[in-house]
Amino acid sequence: MKQPFHLILTASVALLSTLGQGWADDAVEIKQHWTPGKTYSYTETLEQQMDIPAAGGQTVAQKANNTMDLSISVREDAGKKRLTLRRDRVIMNMDVGGKKKSFDSATDKSGAGGPATAMLGKEIKVDLDEKDAFSDVENFDEIAAAVKAVTPPGRFNFTKESIGETVKQEMLQAIPDHPVKPGDQWPMEQPLTFSGAGKATMKGNYVLKSVATHDGARCAEIAIDAKLTFEAPAAASANPQMTRKFEDTTINGTIWFDLDLGVIRESELPQNITLVVGNPADPTKTQRIPIKQVIGLKLSKVEDLK
Repeated sequence: MKQPFHLILTASVALLSTLGQGWADDAVEIKQHWTPGKTYSYTETLEQQMDIPAAGGQTVAQKANNTMDLSISVREDAGKKRLTLRRDRVIMNMDVGGKKKSFDSATDKSGAGGPATAMLGKEIKVDLDEKDAFSDVENFDEIAAAVKAVTPPGRFNFTKESIGETVKQEMLQAIPDHPVKPGDQWPMEQPLTFSGAGKATMKGNYVLKSVATHDGARCAEIAIDAKLTFEAPAAASANPQMTRKFEDTTINGTIWFDLDLGVIRESELPQNITLVVGNPADPTKTQRIPIKQVIGLKLSKVEDLK
């Protein structure tokens, strides 16, 4: 006896729903893993907006929209992993009060992009430890010399740690030491160094929101709720006009971690920042400039190492 089509369809939907619910509720192990013999291609994006105070109580809107293509190749030698990082392309778009300026490293070879383009095409060789965490930079002196050559005097702040933080941007800052289910959270705390902003500590929590298909892959959807606390400058100036510091910054957003590849597949991290600088209208005071930005990361492809 044939069953009515709508009954078969209803039963099938119910079965799929049950299977999907069971998959979503299962505990999962989140583990970072760079696979030797593979190259991971990422695109990093930055959207930033700030209103700069001007004369007469006016403000000037400044907007930036930048994109960078980055490849990470993984090799293994004597049981140790090495990442080779290479920036392949940088696109920068700036709008200051309606005056626009753009740069694309694919078409402009003049070096007008400054420090952002100093490492284009150069291979940064990074050693990892047994936990796939940053350990050392083999060719640091070579890369540092290239960056210093195009950096304005007094602005050079390039260290091995800053390269390590570039690697960390492609990874979770903390991995839970046990399988987790949706709703579970785990703490994260990470010291960071920023060019032009000094040292800071990022501290907060990750929360597993769900396990679901994202961009065609089985991913852990992870929410982040954190704050960046900046250290006071070692030699702060008594002159307000020389002040340049960042106040505490909030970071919220979502990370999609590919559970099968063991890497971040995509992330979107909105940030609210406050920059404190000298006030040109009153030499005895400072002014606070709110900055809103969104940092994005997306894995575009994984291929065999050539």
